[in-house]
Amino acid sequence: FGYNNQKESAGISLEEYKANLEKLATEVKEAGGTPILITSLTRRKFDGDRVRENLKEQREQTIAAAKAVRTTWLDLNRASTDYINAIGETNGSYYNLKEGDNTHLNVAGEKVFGRMVADLLGRKRGQLRRYLAPNKALSEKIWAGEFATGDE
Repeated sequence: FGYNNQKESAGISLEEYKANLEKLATEVKEAGGTPILITSLTRRKFDGDRVRENLKEQREQTIAAAKAVRTTWLDLNRASTDYINAIGETNGSYYNLKEGDNTHLNVAGEKVFGRMVADLLGRKRGQLRRYLAPNKALSEKIWAGEFATGDE
């Protein structure tokens, strides 16, 4: 959800996007699961010295959907936007799968943003921390807004 639904060719309005997330979360609950909605990872595309926040509406709808069905949500979009803004465009592009691809992640990006998701999840759902392997050095760099290679 998010990136692909944003494309005009998808033919999905923001209202449908939210409704789809609500339906998904409701179906997970009905099946006995616990849904956790996560806002989209920021794209690493800049306008000047700041990330272009082109997933803002999807972020807002994801949070609204989570609230509507009373489930947990993680704001990866805000956290990743803040982090990329802190480290800048050159360092942010280090995580690109290939040159010019500001959406998909390479292995370093997977490690850094995977850690970010784990940290966000541990903060929101403390009882799950025991299942999340800590990486103190990487977490400290991320939350201090310092560039991380993923090898920390």
